[in-house]
Amino acid sequence: MTDTATQSTSVWVTRPEPAATELAGLLKEAGLRALAVPTLEITPPDDVAATTEQARRCLGQDGLVIFISRNAVDWFWQLLGADGAALLAPMEVVAVGPATAAALEARYSGDVITPHDQADSEALLALPSLQAAAVADRAVTIVRGPDG
Repeated sequence: MTDTATQSTSVWVTRPEPAATELAGLLKEAGLRALAVPTLEITPPDDVAATTEQARRCLGQDGLVIFISRNAVDWFWQLLGADGAALLAPMEVVAVGPATAAALEARYSGDVITPHDQADSEALLALPSLQAAAVADRAVTIVRGPDG
């Protein structure tokens, strides 16, 4: 891209906050005009106590837990606090992509499984941990937002 093309390019960053502002800042540092225009707002669950109790019931057993985003990791720790890592300890922990894995690894010292070639559901389903024989008779918990 030429300097003229770079200077005339504007990018609207539609990710939720704080990611929108972070990415817009990186784009500006790279010489692009960028504007943070979040199209989603990440908010707490309607019933925090019920959601926290449901998470406690689903976790802490031999099984698999899949985190679908960095926001899912952040809310998991906001809801469960220090108990989060202990509840994950007996489980296989899976992240959809590198940003989600990094968010987990910043809080959790156990192994985090993540696809290396792409960050989507197809790559997740190709992981050995998610093959039919590997998940048969095991609990699988997906940490996501209500519409995720």
